[in-house]
Amino acid sequence: MLNSDEISEFIGKKPTLREYGLTKRLVREIEQPEAERSERRHQMSWRLFKLIWFGGWIGIAAYDYAVNQSASGIVNGLFLAGLFAFVFVISSGASDEVERRLNPPHPQLSDWNRFLEAEAAHHEALQITSGEFWEALSGWEFEQEFAKVLEGLNYNVTRKGGSGDEGIDLIALKGRQRIAVQCKAHKRPVGPAIAREFYGSMVHGAFRRGILACPGGFSQGTEDFVQGKKISLYGLDELVEAHVRSLS
Repeated sequence: MLNSDEISEFIGKKPTLREYGLTKRLVREIEQPEAERSERRHQMSWRLFKLIWFGGWIGIAAYDYAVNQSASGIVNGLFLAGLFAFVFVISSGASDEVERRLNPPHPQLSDWNRFLEAEAAHHEALQITSGEFWEALSGWEFEQEFAKVLEGLNYNVTRKGGSGDEGIDLIALKGRQRIAVQCKAHKRPVGPAIAREFYGSMVHGAFRRGILACPGGFSQGTEDFVQGKKISLYGLDELVEAHVRSLS
């Protein structure tokens, strides 16, 4: 199991504004213009939408005139449609450039973005070490994430889950090791019936080792059953430890 020093090293210190040369006042200065800039972009998009709507009606009117009055209306309609498309593309591309020139971003915006990234990474590390990450996953997500953990531990993983998987969700390979893996995203402990079925699948598939993973843990009957068999049980603590080591 991970000791407190290993956990602390993985989580690291919570990032502070001072480490990134920021203060609460600077953050307010950064966030307020960004919110205003977002609102201006929204308003500009709305104006472009109205322009599209108006231009569309002009094109329809020109087409109607062409059908009922003169073939030259078709040319007018095509011209207006082309002109409208050109204006829309230019306006869309130029709006952000004009915005950047008139209202340049705060000089410490990049520092703020780096702080947010560090804060998000720290929060994720806290979730991983507390087990919340694994407990929140659905069955399919649990299988996918555990495969990533094994890959992070240098296993070559083949996903086999689905109908006809014969109780084996993943096959993990490392050197001469060939390991059958079954993932159960249960909130309650896995009972011995599942372990017996998994062991039967191992024997049928000629696997010498197996991993049974479940964040809800395992009943005493399951733990008794795997004694003397090469089946590793990965409960919540083991999942957290493997996850941390795969990312270290």
